[in-house]
Formats: sequence, C-alpha cells, structure tokens
Amino acid sequence: MTTTDEALGNLFHELLRLHHKRMSEIFAKHGLYAAQPHLLRILWKQDGRSQNDFVEKLHLQPATISNILKRMENSGLIRREKDDHDHRITRVYLTDQGRSVEVECKAAFETIKKRWFKGFTLEEKILLKRLLLQMCQNLSDDDYSVCNI
Repeated sequence: MTTTDEALGNLFHELLRLHHKRMSEIFAKHGLYAAQPHLLRILWKQDGRSQNDFVEKLHLQPATISNILKRMENSGLIRREKDDHDHRITRVYLTDQGRSVEVECKAAFETIKKRWFKGFTLEEKILLKRLLLQMCQNLSDDDYSVCNI
C-alpha cells in the first residue's frame, strides 16, 4: 500500500467517523438514535412496509432491524401489525408521533448535507459521486444494486 493509499484510507475512515458523530448529535436532539432516522425516511415515503423491506433497503441483519424497530415502537414512533393476507409478514406503520418528527428530521438531513458539500462546486459534486460509486462497486462483490442510490 502506498503512502497516498494509506492517507486516503485514514481520511475516509475519519470522514465516516465525523459523519456518524454529526448525525448522532443532530438526531439525538429529536430523541432518535442510530438507524432510526433512515427507517423513518423509508416510512415517510411509504407507510406499512414489511420488516424485510428494511433489511433489504438498509443492508442490515433481520435481528438488527427488529431491535431498532422495538426501540422505535417503545418510543411511540411506530406500530407493528401482522399483514392481513399473510400473517408471516409484519408491517410497520408510523404513529402520529412518528409523523410529527418528519419536518424536523428532514431539516436535519438538509443541515447535514449542507455541511457535507460546503464549498463544493456542482462539477466537484458530480466527480465525487462518480468516485464514490466506483468505490461502492469495488466493495460490493458484484452486487451493484447496493450502489444504486
């Protein structure tokens, strides 16, 4: 590994750490933790998703999703119900409280995005997207669907 590769690896690791730290700080103000805002975003787009939908969309283990949903249910953000047609499927629905944090969370996501790209030109953002997609594909084990963002 070259010195440049090592420096890029360290920088990328630090970027991920800072991103996680800033996300956690912003969403903790709204009583949300870890992947909860991402699950809420999915439900704001389409309420009544199955637990398996979250596993596929967020690339997390079923047990991890179940634990996150349990915490969200205990916080009053969501409710879970068996599917009317297939009782093996559990559907997740927003509660009024889950809907009520949408505006604040979307504003928080915008705040984070503005910080990410402060000082970037449109051309630099396009180049960065291309480079990140390349990195995603390099790490995806030929499953490029995870890189379709």
